[in-house]
Amino acid sequence: LRVRKNLRMCGLATLAALATLSLPSPRDPPHGLWINRRTLLSHGAAASVLLPLRKAPAAAPAAAGAGVAVYEIASAALDRRSYRGLRLANGLQVLLASDPAAGKAAAAMNVAVGSMSNPEAWQGLAHFCEHMLFLGTASYPDEGDFESYIASNGGSNNAYTDSEETVYFFDVGAGALPGALARFSDFFAAPLFTESATAREVAAIESEHSKNIQSDGWRTEQLLRATRGVSGHPYNGFFTGNRATLRDGGGGARAALLDFYGEYYRADQMDLSLLGPQSLDELQRLATEQFSRLPSRPGPPQPLSLMSPFVVHRLALVHRLLLIRPFIPGTRLPCQRRAAMSPPIAIPIGPPASAKYDPLGLPLSPDQGGGLGSGAVASPFATLVVPVREQRAVSATWCLPVADFDTWLACKPQVALSQLLTARADGSLLSLLKRKGLGTAIEVGVEEQTRSFAVVTASLALTEAGLAAWPTAMGHLFSYLRLCREKGVPSHVFDDAKALAQLGFRYAEPSQPQAFVTATAASMPLYRPAAWLSGPSLLEGAGGPPTLRQLLGGMTPRAAMVEVCAKEVAPKAPLSEQIYGTRYGRQPIEGEVAAWEAAPLLPELSLPRPNPFIPKRLAIKAPQTLPRKEGVPSPTPSLLPAADGARVHFLPDRTFGRPRAFAYFLWRSPEFYTSARTAVTAELFAGMLAEVLQEATYEAAQAGLVAASGVSSDAFTVQLGGYDERLPALATLVASTVRSFEPTQAAFERKVDILRRQLRDAERRQPISLAGYRRGLALQPARFSNEQLAAAAGEVSLSDVAAMQEGVLREAQLEAFVAGNLRENEAAEMVRGVRAALPAAPLAAERLPIRRLRRLPPGGATRQFLAGNPEEPNGALEMYLQVGPDEGDDWLHLLLLSQMIDKAVYAELRTKQQLGYIVQCGSTEADGVRGLVFIVQSSVQPPPELEARLEAFLRLFRGTLLLTSDEELDTYRESLAAQMQDVDQRADGQASRLWAEVATRRYDFGRPWRSSKRMRRVTRDGLIGFYDKYIAAGGAGRCRLSTHVFSQRSPPKGPLRDDPLPDAFFPPTADGFGVDWAADRAVV
Repeated sequence: LRVRKNLRMCGLATLAALATLSLPSPRDPPHGLWINRRTLLSHGAAASVLLPLRKAPAAAPAAAGAGVAVYEIASAALDRRSYRGLRLANGLQVLLASDPAAGKAAAAMNVAVGSMSNPEAWQGLAHFCEHMLFLGTASYPDEGDFESYIASNGGSNNAYTDSEETVYFFDVGAGALPGALARFSDFFAAPLFTESATAREVAAIESEHSKNIQSDGWRTEQLLRATRGVSGHPYNGFFTGNRATLRDGGGGARAALLDFYGEYYRADQMDLSLLGPQSLDELQRLATEQFSRLPSRPGPPQPLSLMSPFVVHRLALVHRLLLIRPFIPGTRLPCQRRAAMSPPIAIPIGPPASAKYDPLGLPLSPDQGGGLGSGAVASPFATLVVPVREQRAVSATWCLPVADFDTWLACKPQVALSQLLTARADGSLLSLLKRKGLGTAIEVGVEEQTRSFAVVTASLALTEAGLAAWPTAMGHLFSYLRLCREKGVPSHVFDDAKALAQLGFRYAEPSQPQAFVTATAASMPLYRPAAWLSGPSLLEGAGGPPTLRQLLGGMTPRAAMVEVCAKEVAPKAPLSEQIYGTRYGRQPIEGEVAAWEAAPLLPELSLPRPNPFIPKRLAIKAPQTLPRKEGVPSPTPSLLPAADGARVHFLPDRTFGRPRAFAYFLWRSPEFYTSARTAVTAELFAGMLAEVLQEATYEAAQAGLVAASGVSSDAFTVQLGGYDERLPALATLVASTVRSFEPTQAAFERKVDILRRQLRDAERRQPISLAGYRRGLALQPARFSNEQLAAAAGEVSLSDVAAMQEGVLREAQLEAFVAGNLRENEAAEMVRGVRAALPAAPLAAERLPIRRLRRLPPGGATRQFLAGNPEEPNGALEMYLQVGPDEGDDWLHLLLLSQMIDKAVYAELRTKQQLGYIVQCGSTEADGVRGLVFIVQSSVQPPPELEARLEAFLRLFRGTLLLTSDEELDTYRESLAAQMQDVDQRADGQASRLWAEVATRRYDFGRPWRSSKRMRRVTRDGLIGFYDKYIAAGGAGRCRLSTHVFSQRSPPKGPLRDDPLPDAFFPPTADGFGVDWAADRAVV
């Protein structure tokens, strides 16, 4: 939840939580009508009456039908998709997106109710309702029908419950969209909420809660509510729920679900986003046919008079918002004209979910006693928190009123706030904390946003010295905030942010269908229809400076809720939070708060300068002569001349038409992984280099230029991307820094401390992650364990890092790939600049690093371990069935089977048997060797029993294969074939795919299209033969490695198994350079 909120609130193209316009007290609505923000902006009052937004006659929609309003949507000029907005007669808002190049269709429904609407007696009910909608409807009563239909048509689905919204989403093969929508719409028209499913699914809620118990994010968020929450505010409830709060699915649980659904799940409080390759008219027909039947509760629609004084006043405000808008270059704006007033329109009337808590005021307060009793007031105190994972941090959280939510949405002050506080350049807060040895990172985010309040957090990651002096580190934070308030944030901060947001929107590439519909459905309630796409991305209006001033004005020391999170505070943490069991304590900080309030301005701190890296030259350098076509392979890179055995691949953009480019450099070398000590030294060197580059390239990163470097067991890599104007200079800067930066003792100590804590944390991960890690060690014996690396970290010194820097890449094999909006001579010059800055002699072929994977013998082996966290309630099973290299059609059979098995095993082990919240099946690849992996994490059964249940499922699944109809098999086959060639939708995605072929030395650039053709030739006999050989128990080629991770609370009765594995290995992956992959070869 916290991560999701931060993702939405802190970026330029992010989303806020659902909100409505501030109204008089909802206990006494004007004229007896409930009018929320979306009513004013969407339900005819503003958009269809004052500004009827229609397509031009050439693109006129099909007949809308009675009571259906149609809106035009502003979009970027380069956007290949076309859009249309609807409001159906029942009040449902719909965004349609037609993308002829899309390989999949997708839909998402946002219901404007979330966990803040949980009844006090039924904590977690909104989340429980979300789960239940997947378990059968009137027209499709089988609990697994929707999942099965989506899976068989190459799709996926999920949902999430947030504080004020619940969002359901799926993607599916384009041809299966009508059937998917028929099933999906029934979620919101006629769910069954059967007694049996209600009683059973509460176990899934309990398993999900069990998964979260040892997650610091969930723990600290609930602790904040417990210690700072205002009594009676629903924000401070238990959002996800568990078996106890939902009364084990009995005690009236079904009746509570029906009441909740009946009160809040109504069409006028829903927003649907729908994308597919179908035309807008066809998408509109599907949406209207399937969703017009959704009820609009409570009661029938009632006429809303647009002449009432209250509505006239609100419409005047909205009218100004709609008509006074700056022109944005590269944007298709809807026509703006005034239409004659229409007769009163029918708008479904009913109180929004937020009406019950909007008047309650702020939910959090620094003056709350936090367990001292209702209404108790405490002097300032810091909450001392003992985390599960290794961390040291101090944070300040403010709960602030939002005076003008619409202005906040338009100008997004959190963007400027984040840029100010997280800056890495000289004069920044982070630069000062690092120089003084106090901190290593800063995070700033809006944790929660509603129409009436915002929860803002600034968190400082501390060094060991910083933890001991955390009040000093916080003093520097408050000094910087004071600097912003007293000196004023320079206007160029807002101007730069606006300019970059406009560039980002103008040159944005289409996101994946499911990501698009999920994001737009979540943002639709916040904006008028014309701004459904542009609103979340752009920074508009003149409200930025005053809104940020208001925000900064509230971020004072006395208003802050301070939290210190570190294992070292355990002796001062005698208390325990009741839901997650988080240990915590309180430390009075009256003296510290007084000192922070008087903190002087520090001469080392300064406000940022104008960004010199904002691109100015955005010309497209090559004619766009190769538009992407379905089923037609993309162009492939050519080889540029290069000396000393280097390979330089180049692909100019003739498809996407964006002023961006990408450059990848890889130096293969054996020097990074010769021992655990060498591996640790390389990791520290890479971390210190990254820290230097972050500061040196910070302004470039803010302006859309990304640079990253890193080491692996066999190579050093540099990756760059962004607007092409300054990319060559950035590449040279990064390459020259590798050998020129000065490793300091302070930086070394920071990185060693971080690495040690990361290695300790690795053993406290969730059991399912530990199982995957243990499999990796078993199959890759050259890999060093966490214990080996931790021991080596105690031996490495700064001189080791300096020696590695001095000798790094003296001999290496260079491979580079440059793509995008660059001419051939520019690409060649960039590579020459990098090679001059970081010269390397050719590496002899016999010295090239080789990675080998262990070959499992036929039969099976089991290895057992204990979870590293003694408080972890879950155990885990991972069953890995090794298949082998890409030979014949085995890879295709493996993909098809994993697609068919995944949803079936989920339905059986998770939904029916309720073994655990995490149940998955999927294909995997390591060093060119493929396999099938099953994972189950459970708190109700030990790993050996989980494996027995999985084996029983697999014995029965062969019969499922035999009974699968030809039509079903064709559906699976066609959906996978379509997915295989549904690539290169974006320039960055194409560059990443082609680079993967280069980095793995496969160079099979046309593989997706050839594999797609071969998938269509896979037969039932071949599939069953593959299953019998590799998957079925007793199969001649079945090579099983089972990894069991036991909870320390439920260890095995006997000793842990550690079956030996033979020292047999697959041959290393061959170099595919020069292979004629165009032929339909046996090896893919």
